[in-house]
Amino acid sequence: MANDKGKQSLKNRIRERTKRIKVPRREKGFIKKDHSKRVATAVWTLLASILLISVLTILLSVNTRSVLNETNAHVYFEDETDQQEELSIPSAEQFLSRFISHYVNVENSSEALEERKTELKSFMIQSEEFMRDNHELYQMPGIEGERMLDDYSLFDVKEEEEYTLFQYRVQFTNRIDADETDTDEDKEDEEEATTEESSQRLLLNIPLVTDGEVFAVAATPYFTGEYSLKGSIEPNEPEEHVEEYTGAEQEAIQAFLVNFF
Repeated sequence: MANDKGKQSLKNRIRERTKRIKVPRREKGFIKKDHSKRVATAVWTLLASILLISVLTILLSVNTRSVLNETNAHVYFEDETDQQEELSIPSAEQFLSRFISHYVNVENSSEALEERKTELKSFMIQSEEFMRDNHELYQMPGIEGERMLDDYSLFDVKEEEEYTLFQYRVQFTNRIDADETDTDEDKEDEEEATTEESSQRLLLNIPLVTDGEVFAVAATPYFTGEYSLKGSIEPNEPEEHVEEYTGAEQEAIQAFLVNFF
């Protein structure tokens, strides 16, 4: 009996000690997820974004350059226009007064024509075309008699793309020497020299360019007929006429005005 109790007591002690022993719990192992697809997607998205931004930057740069060129062209055009507007009309008239005299006055002699050519060259733009002696501006083929300037006045000034066109009303006289022969049976032939004169009034058109305070004739001047400056001009906004009140209360209103004043 004593042995049985001892064995039972031993078993109980072993059981109690076994309960006191703590067995560590095994932690569950986590399997690492594969994030390579996400990384690849992020990288490709970043590259695509960089490419898109680069393309947009190039397009914006081209557009900006185009706008800048247009702006520069517009500013250049305005500068050119301002330069044309700054042309001094009084100074230009001083320059052209001598030119008109040399251009219109023509004397039928080789020396006078040579002097006229030299003077006109000094007024023309310094180009190879106008430096040639055989230019039509200096040639007077088939000239008969003389042409003399009587009067001139400024008619109009027009701004053209490459020059300023000055229009002068010029009055000049053409003089031609004609031989009139009288025959008489009882007398010897007598030759009497007469002069025929005719007056003309035309517009002399002179293309003029300027560089600072100096001027030059840019092209061959030419004559045209004088045009009228008269015209029928109507106002842009017609005047509004208020009709007089003729209603039933007209007499009462007039009586009130008389009594009031």
